[in-house]
Amino acid sequence: MNYRLSVGLLVSIFFVLNIFFPLISDDFCHLNNSAARGGVEAVIHNYLNWNPRTGESIALLFGESLSGFVFDVLNTFVFFIFIVLIHPLLFARKGHSKEDGLFLVVFFVLFSLFSVIGATFLWRAGALNYAWAITLCCIHFSLFRYLYAGVHHPYDNANAAWILLFTTISFFAGMSSYDLGALGTLFHLCVMGSFAAKRQLPNGRYLLPAVVFIGGFVTLYLAPGNKIRASYLEDYVSLSQNISWLLSFEWSILANHYLDVLGQSMNRTTHLIALASLSTVWFICRLQKKYHFMPLKWWHLVSGYLCGVFTLLGLLYAGSEKPSGESLGGVILFANFVLSLIAGVFLLKRKSLIQDNYEQYVAITLLHILIIIDVSAYVVGFIPGRRTYMTASFMAALNLALMIQLSWPILARKIVFYPMLTISMLMLSLHTVGLNITESYVIKPAVSKASEEDEVIIHQTYYLLHIRPKQFKDWETLSTDKTNWANQCAAEYYQVKSVALAKGEDKLPLTQYIRYLFGTLQGQ
Repeated sequence: MNYRLSVGLLVSIFFVLNIFFPLISDDFCHLNNSAARGGVEAVIHNYLNWNPRTGESIALLFGESLSGFVFDVLNTFVFFIFIVLIHPLLFARKGHSKEDGLFLVVFFVLFSLFSVIGATFLWRAGALNYAWAITLCCIHFSLFRYLYAGVHHPYDNANAAWILLFTTISFFAGMSSYDLGALGTLFHLCVMGSFAAKRQLPNGRYLLPAVVFIGGFVTLYLAPGNKIRASYLEDYVSLSQNISWLLSFEWSILANHYLDVLGQSMNRTTHLIALASLSTVWFICRLQKKYHFMPLKWWHLVSGYLCGVFTLLGLLYAGSEKPSGESLGGVILFANFVLSLIAGVFLLKRKSLIQDNYEQYVAITLLHILIIIDVSAYVVGFIPGRRTYMTASFMAALNLALMIQLSWPILARKIVFYPMLTISMLMLSLHTVGLNITESYVIKPAVSKASEEDEVIIHQTYYLLHIRPKQFKDWETLSTDKTNWANQCAAEYYQVKSVALAKGEDKLPLTQYIRYLFGTLQGQ
Protein backbone atom coordinates (compact mmCIF):
# COMPACT_ATOMS: atom_id res chain seq x y z
CA MET A 1 0.00 0.00 0.00
CA ASN A 2 1.63 3.27 -1.10
CA TYR A 3 1.73 6.41 1.01
CA ARG A 4 -1.10 8.30 -0.67
CA LEU A 5 -3.37 5.27 -0.54
CA SER A 6 -2.64 4.80 3.18
CA VAL A 7 -3.45 8.45 3.91
CA GLY A 8 -6.56 8.37 1.70
CA LEU A 9 -7.87 5.20 3.34
CA LEU A 10 -7.41 6.48 6.89
CA VAL A 11 -8.89 9.89 6.14
CA SER A 12 -11.89 8.45 4.23
CA ILE A 13 -12.77 6.09 7.06
CA PHE A 14 -12.46 8.90 9.57
CA PHE A 15 -14.77 11.09 7.54
CA VAL A 16 -17.46 8.39 7.62
CA LEU A 17 -16.95 7.89 11.36
CA ASN A 18 -17.27 11.64 11.94
CA ILE A 19 -20.60 11.67 10.12
CA PHE A 20 -22.00 8.93 12.34
CA PHE A 21 -20.61 10.19 15.66
CA PRO A 22 -23.41 11.99 17.60
CA LEU A 23 -23.31 14.96 19.95
CA ILE A 24 -22.83 13.75 23.50
CA SER A 25 -22.01 14.90 27.04
CA ASP A 26 -19.88 18.11 27.04
CA ASP A 27 -21.05 18.94 23.52
CA PHE A 28 -24.46 19.92 24.91
CA CYS A 29 -22.85 22.12 27.57
CA HIS A 30 -20.73 23.96 24.98
CA LEU A 31 -23.68 24.56 22.67
CA ASN A 32 -25.88 25.72 25.57
CA ASN A 33 -23.23 28.16 26.86
CA SER A 34 -22.53 29.53 23.39
CA ALA A 35 -26.23 30.08 22.68
CA ALA A 36 -26.93 31.64 26.09
CA ARG A 37 -24.00 34.06 26.29
CA GLY A 38 -23.00 34.61 22.68
CA GLY A 39 -19.72 33.35 21.28
CA VAL A 40 -17.22 36.00 22.44
CA GLU A 41 -18.80 36.49 25.88
CA ALA A 42 -18.90 32.72 26.38
CA VAL A 43 -15.18 32.47 25.55
CA ILE A 44 -14.26 35.24 28.01
CA HIS A 45 -16.44 33.74 30.75
CA ASN A 46 -14.91 30.31 30.19
CA TYR A 47 -11.34 31.70 30.28
CA LEU A 48 -12.03 33.42 33.58
CA ASN A 49 -14.04 30.64 35.20
CA TRP A 50 -13.27 27.18 33.76
CA ASN A 51 -11.33 25.90 30.73
CA PRO A 52 -9.13 28.40 28.86
CA ARG A 53 -7.74 26.03 26.20
CA THR A 54 -7.91 26.91 22.50
CA GLY A 55 -10.23 24.03 21.59
CA GLU A 56 -12.75 24.94 24.27
CA SER A 57 -12.71 28.55 23.08
CA ILE A 58 -13.32 27.48 19.47
CA ALA A 59 -16.28 25.33 20.57
CA LEU A 60 -17.85 28.25 22.43
CA LEU A 61 -17.03 30.92 19.86
CA PHE A 62 -18.66 29.18 16.91
CA GLY A 63 -21.33 27.22 18.79
CA GLU A 64 -23.99 25.52 16.67
CA SER A 65 -22.34 26.64 13.41
CA LEU A 66 -19.44 24.30 14.23
CA SER A 67 -21.49 21.13 14.45
CA GLY A 68 -23.08 18.64 12.11
CA PHE A 69 -21.62 18.28 8.62
CA VAL A 70 -19.45 21.41 8.94
CA PHE A 71 -17.66 19.96 11.95
CA ASP A 72 -17.38 16.55 10.27
CA VAL A 73 -15.54 18.08 7.31
CA LEU A 74 -13.27 20.31 9.41
CA ASN A 75 -12.45 17.56 11.89
CA THR A 76 -11.56 15.20 9.04
CA PHE A 77 -9.31 17.88 7.57
CA VAL A 78 -7.59 18.28 10.94
CA PHE A 79 -7.03 14.51 11.05
CA PHE A 80 -5.57 14.68 7.52
CA ILE A 81 -3.07 17.38 8.60
CA PHE A 82 -2.20 15.36 11.70
CA ILE A 83 -1.43 12.26 9.63
CA VAL A 84 0.61 13.96 6.90
CA LEU A 85 2.73 15.88 9.45
CA ILE A 86 4.06 12.70 11.08
CA HIS A 87 6.92 12.24 8.60
CA PRO A 88 7.96 15.92 8.65
CA LEU A 89 8.05 15.75 12.46
CA LEU A 90 10.16 12.61 12.57
CA PHE A 91 12.32 12.86 9.47
CA ALA A 92 12.13 16.50 8.24
CA ARG A 93 10.67 15.36 4.93
CA LYS A 94 7.32 14.51 3.40
CA GLY A 95 6.06 10.94 3.27
CA HIS A 96 5.98 9.45 -0.22
CA SER A 97 7.03 5.78 -0.44
CA LYS A 98 5.35 2.44 0.24
CA GLU A 99 7.59 2.13 3.30
CA ASP A 100 6.22 5.45 4.56
CA GLY A 101 2.67 4.25 3.96
CA LEU A 102 3.33 1.09 5.93
CA PHE A 103 4.83 3.14 8.76
CA LEU A 104 1.60 5.15 8.98
CA VAL A 105 -0.42 1.94 9.20
CA VAL A 106 1.77 0.57 12.01
CA PHE A 107 1.60 3.87 13.90
CA PHE A 108 -2.15 4.21 13.52
CA VAL A 109 -2.83 0.63 14.66
CA LEU A 110 -0.79 1.15 17.82
CA PHE A 111 -2.29 4.58 18.48
CA SER A 112 -5.89 3.53 17.87
CA LEU A 113 -5.77 0.27 19.82
CA PHE A 114 -4.06 1.68 22.91
CA SER A 115 -5.62 5.14 23.28
CA VAL A 116 -9.17 6.44 23.66
CA ILE A 117 -9.20 7.61 20.07
CA GLY A 118 -12.99 7.98 19.97
CA ALA A 119 -12.84 10.48 22.81
CA THR A 120 -9.94 12.46 21.34
CA PHE A 121 -10.57 12.44 17.58
CA LEU A 122 -14.29 11.82 16.98
CA TRP A 123 -16.17 13.24 19.95
CA ARG A 124 -16.67 16.95 19.21
CA ALA A 125 -15.61 18.24 22.65
CA GLY A 126 -12.68 15.83 22.86
CA ALA A 127 -11.47 16.44 19.30
CA LEU A 128 -11.41 20.22 19.75
CA ASN A 129 -9.44 19.96 23.00
CA TYR A 130 -7.06 17.15 22.01
CA ALA A 131 -6.92 16.31 18.28
CA TRP A 132 -7.00 19.96 17.22
CA ALA A 133 -4.49 20.83 19.94
CA ILE A 134 -1.94 18.22 18.94
CA THR A 135 -2.39 19.14 15.26
CA LEU A 136 -1.70 22.82 15.99
CA CYS A 137 1.43 21.79 17.88
CA CYS A 138 2.49 19.47 15.04
CA ILE A 139 2.22 22.39 12.60
CA HIS A 140 4.33 24.52 14.93
CA PHE A 141 7.07 21.97 15.61
CA SER A 142 7.29 20.51 12.10
CA LEU A 143 8.84 23.76 10.83
CA PHE A 144 11.35 23.77 13.68
CA ARG A 145 12.18 20.16 12.82
CA TYR A 146 13.20 21.28 9.32
CA LEU A 147 15.19 24.18 10.78
CA TYR A 148 17.27 22.12 13.20
CA ALA A 149 17.77 19.35 10.64
CA GLY A 150 19.28 21.93 8.29
CA VAL A 151 16.67 21.16 5.62
CA HIS A 152 15.25 23.99 3.53
CA HIS A 153 11.53 24.70 3.96
CA PRO A 154 9.42 27.17 1.91
CA TYR A 155 8.84 29.10 5.15
CA ASP A 156 12.52 30.13 5.01
CA ASN A 157 11.59 32.46 2.14
CA ALA A 158 8.03 33.27 3.24
CA ASN A 159 6.71 36.82 3.18
CA ALA A 160 5.41 38.77 6.18
CA ALA A 161 1.84 37.48 5.77
CA TRP A 162 2.94 33.83 6.11
CA ILE A 163 5.15 34.68 9.07
CA LEU A 164 2.21 36.43 10.74
CA LEU A 165 -0.05 33.42 10.06
CA PHE A 166 2.48 30.95 11.48
CA THR A 167 3.06 33.18 14.50
CA THR A 168 -0.70 33.32 15.16
CA ILE A 169 -0.97 29.53 14.87
CA SER A 170 1.97 29.24 17.29
CA PHE A 171 0.18 31.33 19.93
CA PHE A 172 -2.96 29.19 19.78
CA ALA A 173 -0.81 26.03 19.72
CA GLY A 174 0.87 27.09 22.97
CA MET A 175 -2.55 27.84 24.46
CA SER A 176 -4.13 24.58 23.30
CA SER A 177 -2.67 22.05 25.72
CA TYR A 178 -1.13 22.04 29.18
CA ASP A 179 1.34 19.21 28.59
CA LEU A 180 2.23 20.06 24.98
CA GLY A 181 2.54 23.72 25.93
CA ALA A 182 4.88 22.85 28.79
CA LEU A 183 6.98 20.52 26.62
CA GLY A 184 7.19 23.10 23.85
CA THR A 185 8.12 25.87 26.25
CA LEU A 186 10.86 23.72 27.77
CA PHE A 187 12.16 22.89 24.26
CA HIS A 188 12.21 26.51 23.09
CA LEU A 189 13.86 27.77 26.29
CA CYS A 190 16.59 25.13 25.98
CA VAL A 191 17.24 26.11 22.35
CA MET A 192 17.27 29.82 23.21
CA GLY A 193 19.65 29.11 26.07
CA SER A 194 21.93 27.24 23.69
CA PHE A 195 21.99 30.20 21.29
CA ALA A 196 22.67 32.59 24.17
CA ALA A 197 25.54 30.43 25.45
CA LYS A 198 27.11 30.48 21.98
CA ARG A 199 26.41 34.23 21.66
CA GLN A 200 24.52 33.58 18.44
CA LEU A 201 21.39 35.34 17.23
CA PRO A 202 18.58 32.94 16.23
CA ASN A 203 16.68 33.34 12.97
CA GLY A 204 14.06 36.06 13.55
CA ARG A 205 11.32 34.37 11.51
CA TYR A 206 11.61 31.38 13.88
CA LEU A 207 12.39 33.27 17.08
CA LEU A 208 9.14 35.26 16.98
CA PRO A 209 6.84 32.17 16.70
CA ALA A 210 8.86 30.46 19.47
CA VAL A 211 8.42 33.42 21.83
CA VAL A 212 4.74 33.71 20.93
CA PHE A 213 4.24 29.96 21.54
CA ILE A 214 5.66 30.44 25.04
CA GLY A 215 3.36 33.44 25.46
CA GLY A 216 0.38 31.29 24.51
CA PHE A 217 1.29 28.70 27.12
CA VAL A 218 1.77 31.36 29.81
CA THR A 219 -1.64 32.79 28.88
CA LEU A 220 -3.12 29.33 29.31
CA TYR A 221 -1.31 28.53 32.55
CA LEU A 222 -2.13 31.83 34.26
CA ALA A 223 -5.81 31.83 33.30
CA PRO A 224 -8.04 32.46 36.36
CA GLY A 225 -10.28 29.56 35.34
CA ASN A 226 -7.54 27.06 36.21
CA LYS A 227 -7.64 27.93 39.91
CA ILE A 228 -11.43 27.81 40.02
CA ARG A 229 -11.46 24.45 38.26
CA ALA A 230 -8.83 23.07 40.64
CA SER A 231 -10.94 24.08 43.66
CA TYR A 232 -13.47 21.36 42.73
CA LEU A 233 -10.81 18.63 42.94
CA GLU A 234 -10.13 16.97 46.27
CA ASP A 235 -6.88 15.25 45.21
CA TYR A 236 -5.26 18.32 43.62
CA VAL A 237 -1.54 18.64 44.47
CA SER A 238 -0.09 22.09 43.81
CA LEU A 239 3.40 23.02 42.64
CA SER A 240 4.02 24.74 45.98
CA GLN A 241 3.20 21.49 47.81
CA ASN A 242 5.79 19.61 45.73
CA ILE A 243 8.38 22.30 46.44
CA SER A 244 7.50 22.19 50.14
CA TRP A 245 8.16 18.43 50.26
CA LEU A 246 11.49 18.98 48.50
CA LEU A 247 12.74 21.83 50.71
CA SER A 248 11.60 20.20 53.96
CA PHE A 249 13.48 17.00 53.05
CA GLU A 250 10.28 14.96 52.93
CA TRP A 251 11.73 13.13 49.97
CA SER A 252 9.98 9.88 50.73
CA ILE A 253 6.56 11.56 50.38
CA LEU A 254 7.67 13.36 47.22
CA ALA A 255 9.09 10.16 45.70
CA ASN A 256 5.94 8.23 46.58
CA HIS A 257 3.73 10.88 44.97
CA TYR A 258 5.88 11.26 41.85
CA LEU A 259 6.36 7.54 41.23
CA ASP A 260 2.66 6.88 41.81
CA VAL A 261 1.82 9.53 39.18
CA LEU A 262 4.38 8.00 36.82
CA GLY A 263 3.10 4.47 37.37
CA GLN A 264 -0.54 5.41 36.88
CA SER A 265 0.26 6.52 33.33
CA MET A 266 0.69 2.84 32.43
CA ASN A 267 -2.91 1.97 33.31
CA ARG A 268 -4.27 5.12 31.67
CA THR A 269 -2.63 4.17 28.34
CA THR A 270 -3.47 0.42 28.47
CA HIS A 271 0.24 -0.19 29.22
CA LEU A 272 1.37 1.38 25.94
CA ILE A 273 3.85 3.59 27.83
CA ALA A 274 5.22 0.57 29.70
CA LEU A 275 5.62 -1.30 26.41
CA ALA A 276 7.40 1.64 24.77
CA SER A 277 9.66 2.14 27.80
CA LEU A 278 10.73 -1.50 28.09
CA SER A 279 11.18 -1.77 24.32
CA THR A 280 13.40 1.33 24.32
CA VAL A 281 15.67 -0.19 26.97
CA TRP A 282 15.93 -3.36 24.90
CA PHE A 283 16.71 -1.27 21.82
CA ILE A 284 19.41 0.75 23.61
CA CYS A 285 21.03 -2.48 24.76
CA ARG A 286 21.05 -3.73 21.17
CA LEU A 287 22.68 -0.51 19.99
CA GLN A 288 25.28 -0.67 22.74
CA LYS A 289 26.15 -4.25 21.80
CA LYS A 290 26.46 -3.36 18.11
CA TYR A 291 28.21 0.04 18.25
CA HIS A 292 29.46 0.39 21.83
CA PHE A 293 28.55 4.10 21.63
CA MET A 294 28.56 4.46 25.44
CA PRO A 295 32.11 4.12 26.90
CA LEU A 296 30.78 1.89 29.66
CA LYS A 297 31.10 -1.79 30.47
CA TRP A 298 27.99 -3.92 30.78
CA TRP A 299 28.53 -4.29 34.50
CA HIS A 300 28.60 -0.48 34.78
CA LEU A 301 25.19 -0.23 33.12
CA VAL A 302 23.61 -3.10 35.05
CA SER A 303 24.97 -2.06 38.44
CA GLY A 304 24.07 1.59 37.85
CA TYR A 305 20.54 0.63 36.79
CA LEU A 306 20.04 -1.61 39.83
CA CYS A 307 21.53 1.02 42.14
CA GLY A 308 18.98 3.54 40.86
CA VAL A 309 16.13 1.08 41.28
CA PHE A 310 17.08 0.16 44.85
CA THR A 311 17.59 3.81 45.80
CA LEU A 312 14.06 4.65 44.64
CA LEU A 313 12.67 1.58 46.42
CA GLY A 314 14.44 2.70 49.59
CA LEU A 315 12.80 6.12 49.36
CA LEU A 316 9.41 4.50 48.81
CA TYR A 317 9.63 2.14 51.76
CA ALA A 318 11.12 4.80 54.06
CA GLY A 319 7.68 6.40 54.30
CA SER A 320 4.93 5.44 56.71
CA GLU A 321 2.55 4.30 53.98
CA LYS A 322 2.95 1.15 51.93
CA PRO A 323 3.79 2.04 48.30
CA SER A 324 1.17 1.32 45.66
CA GLY A 325 1.68 -1.08 42.79
CA GLU A 326 1.73 1.93 40.46
CA SER A 327 4.64 3.39 42.44
CA LEU A 328 6.66 0.21 41.94
CA GLY A 329 5.96 0.39 38.21
CA GLY A 330 7.01 4.04 38.30
CA VAL A 331 10.40 2.97 39.67
CA ILE A 332 11.10 0.94 36.53
CA LEU A 333 9.87 3.74 34.24
CA PHE A 334 12.11 6.28 35.96
CA ALA A 335 15.14 3.98 35.83
CA ASN A 336 14.49 3.47 32.12
CA PHE A 337 14.22 7.25 31.73
CA VAL A 338 17.65 7.81 33.30
CA LEU A 339 19.18 5.14 31.04
CA SER A 340 17.65 6.88 28.00
CA LEU A 341 19.08 10.23 29.11
CA ILE A 342 22.56 8.73 29.36
CA ALA A 343 22.19 6.96 26.01
CA GLY A 344 20.85 10.14 24.39
CA VAL A 345 23.87 12.18 25.51
CA PHE A 346 26.33 9.67 24.08
CA LEU A 347 24.32 9.25 20.87
CA LEU A 348 24.62 12.98 20.25
CA LYS A 349 28.32 13.07 21.15
CA ARG A 350 29.44 9.97 19.23
CA LYS A 351 27.54 10.23 15.98
CA SER A 352 30.58 9.08 13.96
CA LEU A 353 30.37 5.58 15.48
CA ILE A 354 26.93 4.89 13.98
CA GLN A 355 26.89 4.41 10.23
CA ASP A 356 23.19 4.12 9.39
CA ASN A 357 19.73 4.94 10.80
CA TYR A 358 21.29 7.43 13.19
CA GLU A 359 18.32 9.82 13.13
CA GLN A 360 15.89 6.99 13.90
CA TYR A 361 17.99 5.89 16.88
CA VAL A 362 18.06 9.42 18.26
CA ALA A 363 14.31 9.81 17.65
CA ILE A 364 13.51 6.57 19.53
CA THR A 365 15.59 7.65 22.53
CA LEU A 366 14.30 11.23 22.50
CA LEU A 367 10.66 10.14 22.21
CA HIS A 368 11.06 7.92 25.27
CA ILE A 369 12.57 10.81 27.23
CA LEU A 370 9.71 13.10 26.19
CA ILE A 371 7.09 10.47 27.12
CA ILE A 372 8.34 10.27 30.69
CA ILE A 373 8.66 14.06 30.98
CA ASP A 374 5.13 14.44 29.64
CA VAL A 375 3.46 12.06 32.10
CA SER A 376 5.61 13.46 34.93
CA ALA A 377 3.83 16.79 34.46
CA TYR A 378 0.83 15.41 36.36
CA VAL A 379 2.86 15.49 39.56
CA VAL A 380 1.31 18.97 39.70
CA GLY A 381 -2.46 18.83 39.62
CA PHE A 382 -4.36 15.56 39.71
CA ILE A 383 -4.53 12.25 37.86
CA PRO A 384 -6.61 13.13 34.79
CA GLY A 385 -8.86 11.02 32.58
CA ARG A 386 -7.52 8.62 30.00
CA ARG A 387 -7.96 11.06 27.12
CA THR A 388 -5.48 13.50 28.70
CA TYR A 389 -2.71 10.96 28.11
CA MET A 390 -3.20 11.23 24.34
CA THR A 391 0.10 13.10 23.88
CA ALA A 392 2.04 10.37 25.67
CA SER A 393 0.17 7.68 23.71
CA PHE A 394 0.97 9.50 20.46
CA MET A 395 4.70 9.61 21.24
CA ALA A 396 4.71 6.01 22.49
CA ALA A 397 3.05 4.84 19.25
CA LEU A 398 5.68 6.72 17.22
CA ASN A 399 8.44 5.26 19.39
CA LEU A 400 7.23 1.68 18.90
CA ALA A 401 6.50 2.19 15.19
CA LEU A 402 10.10 3.33 14.64
CA MET A 403 11.50 0.29 16.46
CA ILE A 404 9.22 -2.02 14.50
CA GLN A 405 10.28 -0.39 11.23
CA LEU A 406 13.96 -0.95 12.03
CA SER A 407 13.56 -4.45 13.47
CA TRP A 408 10.82 -6.21 11.47
CA PRO A 409 10.96 -7.25 7.82
CA ILE A 410 8.41 -5.57 5.56
CA LEU A 411 6.48 -8.80 4.98
CA ALA A 412 6.15 -9.44 8.73
CA ARG A 413 4.80 -5.92 9.29
CA LYS A 414 2.23 -6.39 6.53
CA ILE A 415 1.11 -9.80 7.83
CA VAL A 416 0.67 -8.49 11.37
CA PHE A 417 -0.54 -4.92 10.97
CA TYR A 418 -2.88 -4.98 7.96
CA PRO A 419 -5.26 -7.41 9.73
CA MET A 420 -4.87 -5.39 12.94
CA LEU A 421 -5.81 -2.24 11.01
CA THR A 422 -8.97 -3.97 9.82
CA ILE A 423 -9.83 -5.04 13.37
CA SER A 424 -9.16 -1.55 14.73
CA MET A 425 -11.36 0.08 12.08
CA LEU A 426 -14.16 -2.42 12.67
CA MET A 427 -14.08 -1.75 16.41
CA LEU A 428 -14.07 2.02 15.88
CA SER A 429 -16.96 1.70 13.45
CA LEU A 430 -18.97 -0.54 15.78
CA HIS A 431 -18.49 1.81 18.73
CA THR A 432 -19.43 4.85 16.64
CA VAL A 433 -22.46 3.32 14.94
CA GLY A 434 -23.58 1.92 18.28
CA LEU A 435 -23.49 5.38 19.86
CA ASN A 436 -25.39 6.80 16.91
CA ILE A 437 -28.11 4.15 17.13
CA THR A 438 -28.47 4.60 20.89
CA GLU A 439 -28.73 8.38 20.62
CA SER A 440 -31.05 8.30 17.58
CA TYR A 441 -33.36 5.45 18.63
CA VAL A 442 -33.25 5.54 22.44
CA ILE A 443 -32.55 9.12 23.62
CA LYS A 444 -33.96 11.41 20.91
CA PRO A 445 -37.37 9.70 20.53
CA ALA A 446 -37.94 10.06 24.28
CA VAL A 447 -37.04 13.75 24.49
CA SER A 448 -38.52 14.85 21.13
CA LYS A 449 -42.05 14.03 22.32
CA ALA A 450 -41.67 16.00 25.55
CA SER A 451 -42.33 19.66 26.35
CA GLU A 452 -40.30 22.15 28.39
CA GLU A 453 -42.17 21.18 31.57
CA ASP A 454 -41.72 17.41 31.20
CA GLU A 455 -39.37 15.31 33.28
CA VAL A 456 -38.23 12.65 30.82
CA ILE A 457 -37.44 9.16 32.09
CA ILE A 458 -35.79 6.86 29.53
CA HIS A 459 -36.82 3.31 30.35
CA GLN A 460 -34.81 1.47 27.71
CA THR A 461 -31.37 0.50 29.00
CA TYR A 462 -28.43 2.57 27.71
CA TYR A 463 -26.01 -0.12 26.59
CA LEU A 464 -22.32 0.27 25.78
CA LEU A 465 -19.92 -2.18 24.19
CA HIS A 466 -17.75 -3.93 26.78
CA ILE A 467 -14.42 -4.74 25.20
CA ARG A 468 -10.77 -4.40 26.08
CA PRO A 469 -8.58 -2.51 25.52
CA LYS A 470 -10.79 0.46 26.41
CA GLN A 471 -10.01 2.36 23.25
CA PHE A 472 -13.06 4.52 22.85
CA LYS A 473 -15.18 6.01 25.65
CA ASP A 474 -13.92 8.65 28.08
CA TRP A 475 -16.88 10.94 28.68
CA GLU A 476 -19.81 11.27 31.06
CA THR A 477 -22.98 9.61 29.76
CA LEU A 478 -26.56 10.10 30.95
CA SER A 479 -27.25 8.63 34.37
CA THR A 480 -30.20 7.92 36.67
CA ASP A 481 -29.53 11.21 38.48
CA LYS A 482 -31.39 14.05 36.77
CA THR A 483 -29.25 16.60 38.67
CA ASN A 484 -26.02 15.21 37.21
CA TRP A 485 -24.33 17.86 35.04
CA ALA A 486 -24.40 15.69 31.90
CA ASN A 487 -28.15 15.12 32.36
CA GLN A 488 -28.76 18.82 32.95
CA CYS A 489 -26.82 19.85 29.84
CA ALA A 490 -28.74 17.33 27.71
CA ALA A 491 -32.07 18.49 29.18
CA GLU A 492 -31.29 22.14 28.43
CA TYR A 493 -30.20 21.30 24.88
CA TYR A 494 -33.32 19.24 24.17
CA GLN A 495 -35.46 21.88 25.93
CA VAL A 496 -37.07 19.67 28.56
CA LYS A 497 -37.23 20.14 32.32
CA SER A 498 -35.04 17.13 33.08
CA VAL A 499 -33.88 13.85 31.61
CA ALA A 500 -32.65 10.69 33.33
CA LEU A 501 -32.28 6.98 32.78
CA ALA A 502 -34.66 4.69 34.63
CA LYS A 503 -31.83 2.20 34.92
CA GLY A 504 -28.07 2.90 34.89
CA GLU A 505 -25.98 2.25 31.80
CA ASP A 506 -24.86 -1.32 31.26
CA LYS A 507 -22.19 -3.02 29.17
CA LEU A 508 -22.59 -5.96 26.84
CA PRO A 509 -20.05 -8.31 25.25
CA LEU A 510 -19.56 -8.08 21.49
CA THR A 511 -22.17 -10.54 20.21
CA GLN A 512 -24.89 -9.39 22.60
CA TYR A 513 -24.15 -5.75 21.79
CA ILE A 514 -24.59 -6.39 18.05
CA ARG A 515 -27.93 -8.13 18.75
CA TYR A 516 -28.97 -5.14 20.89
CA LEU A 517 -28.20 -2.73 18.04
CA PHE A 518 -30.18 -4.73 15.49
CA GLY A 519 -33.04 -5.05 17.96
CA THR A 520 -33.03 -1.29 18.59
CA LEU A 521 -33.12 -0.58 14.85
CA GLN A 522 -36.12 -2.90 14.50
CA GLY A 523 -37.89 -1.17 17.38
CA GLN A 524 -37.68 -4.09 19.79
